[in-house]
Amino acid sequence: KVFVVNYITAVMSSKLSKLSQQQYNILLLGAPGVGKGTFARMLRKAISAEVLESGKLCRSASHSNDRINGIVTAGALLDDGEIFDMVQRHLNHHCFAEQNTSVLFDGFPRNLKQAQHFDESMLGHKYRFHLAVYFHLPRNVLVRKLLGRRICNNSQCDVAYNVADIDEGDIVLPPMKPIVEEQCDKCHSPLIQRADDTPETVENRLNAFYTLNEPMLEWYQRQQILLRYDIKRGIDDFPDLLSKIETALLPADKSYL
Repeated sequence: KVFVVNYITAVMSSKLSKLSQQQYNILLLGAPGVGKGTFARMLRKAISAEVLESGKLCRSASHSNDRINGIVTAGALLDDGEIFDMVQRHLNHHCFAEQNTSVLFDGFPRNLKQAQHFDESMLGHKYRFHLAVYFHLPRNVLVRKLLGRRICNNSQCDVAYNVADIDEGDIVLPPMKPIVEEQCDKCHSPLIQRADDTPETVENRLNAFYTLNEPMLEWYQRQQILLRYDIKRGIDDFPDLLSKIETALLPADKSYL
């Protein structure tokens, strides 16, 4: 069974969540390839939020900066101060807090030092996290998903696909292919593999993630805002995921839960 991601997103997000009536800052945690970007797009529509994707900020900066391009292509990470400044400029430019707009943080903060610095900063006080959602998949599944990713060659298009077809026990993740092979459904441009989705780079990125992730989980667990979520069916998990986020954030006595 093959799903078209933009169609499924539209169907599942057609009804706004009660979360859309308030302002929330939600951190999305998870290894590369776990699907944070896809879930972020679905949550964005469901709760009327904006998405801050640090990886996208870095890739955008790499187009005009050879040093950053080399770091991104190698699967390495920008230093903490540089990524913090990049995020701060983005948030200050868009003024989400002043507009009472919910923000989904995808990829920042990435390590404990960034998390602590953010929490202690004026920016962190303005965008205090209400919830941190950790998406989990086994490493072998992540490798297959990363190598199966395809993106639109049109830099102005944000549709993503995945050709990996995974069926391992209780984890069943059908591919998210376009209607026409190797062609974007939205703008009809060719699909390509990201330059940093190579076997060597994938291993480097996963190694870096696991080294940095556990202290992050402990940090947000101590703050009592951590929600762990095991992915089983990919985008088909979205209704259950949204329900759990609503339960975590909305008052327990609401009749609509």
